[in-house]
Amino acid sequence: SGRPAWLYQGVHDLNFYAWHFLYENKLQQVWVVFAILLSFGGLVREKQMGTSTFSLGLPVSRRRWFLTRMLVAAAEGVLLALTAVVAVSLASRSIHEPYGATQILAHCLLIPAAGTVFLALGAMFSTVIRGEHMALPVTLIVLGIPYLFIQEFMREAAPNAWVHRIDVSHVMAGAPHLTWAAAPWVGILLSLLLAISLLFITVKIGESIEY
Repeated sequence: SGRPAWLYQGVHDLNFYAWHFLYENKLQQVWVVFAILLSFGGLVREKQMGTSTFSLGLPVSRRRWFLTRMLVAAAEGVLLALTAVVAVSLASRSIHEPYGATQILAHCLLIPAAGTVFLALGAMFSTVIRGEHMALPVTLIVLGIPYLFIQEFMREAAPNAWVHRIDVSHVMAGAPHLTWAAAPWVGILLSLLLAISLLFITVKIGESIEY
């Protein structure tokens, strides 16, 4: 008694163990933190450091400059997630437990696909919050604490509860055995739409700032 319901399956099923501790927990949390860090900065930070004149002098609009930077951050987020493919593959081989490469790749790609909203939120916060030493801690607290709280709260919800469809951490984790039909397409779409909306708002705010 007192043992979590997933413990037996986690001990006897490597796929479930990897999903529960990596894609639904540790790996996802690390990726979210790095996603915020990757999206941070921009012209507001450059202005505070006195280097914004170079970026503003480039023959591109502020909007294009910002969106290009966000595309680079998104690509870096995907590469960061893909490093886990190698790590999990090597770990499974070292303990002589087969773990399908397709499953590893699908789960690792699902994290940045559904977690795009964190990139957008990081960019928006870094644009709105001023102060070189204040913006990043505030952003990590405002985004990180609710994310961790909701993630733990959702663990106690029923597996088929509707709230899982809108819980970003659950969407980023996907199902223990991920298939095309089992992929959380609705959650991914909502996350992408929210990210696009946040980026649009951030662009508008950035264009209105006097540098």
